[in-house]
Amino acid sequence: QMKISSTESNFIGAAGNLGMYASGIPLGLLTDARGPRLTTFLGAITLGIGYYPIYLAYVKGPGSMAIIFLSFFAFLTGFGSCSAFSASIKTSASNFPDHRGTATAFPLAAFGLSAFFWSTEDDDALSDVALESPHPDVRGLAMLPKIEFWQLFLTMALLSGIGLMTINNIGNSFIQQRQVMHVSILSFGNFIGRLSSGIGSDLLVKKLNMSRFWCLFISAFVFTITQLAGSAISNPHQLAIVSGFTGIAYGFLFGVFPSLVAHTFGIGGLSQNWGVMTLAPVLSGNVFNLLYGSIYDRHSIVEPNGDRDCPDGLACYQAAYYTTFLSGVAGVVVCLWSILHERRIHGAMHKKVEHDRLA
Repeated sequence: QMKISSTESNFIGAAGNLGMYASGIPLGLLTDARGPRLTTFLGAITLGIGYYPIYLAYVKGPGSMAIIFLSFFAFLTGFGSCSAFSASIKTSASNFPDHRGTATAFPLAAFGLSAFFWSTEDDDALSDVALESPHPDVRGLAMLPKIEFWQLFLTMALLSGIGLMTINNIGNSFIQQRQVMHVSILSFGNFIGRLSSGIGSDLLVKKLNMSRFWCLFISAFVFTITQLAGSAISNPHQLAIVSGFTGIAYGFLFGVFPSLVAHTFGIGGLSQNWGVMTLAPVLSGNVFNLLYGSIYDRHSIVEPNGDRDCPDGLACYQAAYYTTFLSGVAGVVVCLWSILHERRIHGAMHKKVEHDRLA
């Protein structure tokens, strides 16, 4: 509709991602300090200010608004989403500290499902958190020396970039009319993944005495296999496989991540700590998006009516999927490292508790 190149489209998408993820720290600090009501209101206002000009530009057609302004308004939509998202996660985790995975799964799942529709603390609870967490109340920059921070940050960076590249570019290499269908499939998979991951992580911990990191391992494994499929698929009817499994993997990633952050660093500073973690997709998401756009534009041609078409088949995007495949493999390795590290930490903690009891 707007007759813009894949690189320009990804630049606008990168601005939206920047608003969504780079604003996580200040909005997290604001939520922790002032509560969720203010950030909910702020989110509603900035979403309206961001989306309405984009709607007007879409209606007026090509050339009606400069790319820089489209990017700015996309940034505002991301900022608004992050603001409301931060408020919902803080509210859920604080009200249900004994079932954080399940409690945060529902707003996370609703967030993941939204594209489907729009395309078509008490003392006992806090003491439990303190006993469960390796670092009971660590916030902001104090996380940086902790190895657990870098495990979580690396996992988020390696895996979220894969998901964001697919989400922002789904359908670019095929018939544009199919995009709505694929966005819906991806969104529904995202919803299922978030709900399953959040609830499943609670079951893993409480019933099976296993680590929540296994949900991240599932995400990394599915992402990795899906990238191989994406690099080989040229039939547009088979693209639904990539859309669906990318949505599920992305959902598993974000469905369990807030509860992992709360488990590792405590619930007191959850919003700001989550904000720090959301810097990871800013880095990897923008790199992968711009890489995809550059590869696609290098193989595409501009038709007389202004539309872009890529006649080179798999070469239009295959190199991008090979890159994200390597990112997925690295994500699997980091997840296994995190599981082994957590097992050692918790083993040492339990031995200390047992020793203190006997003493």
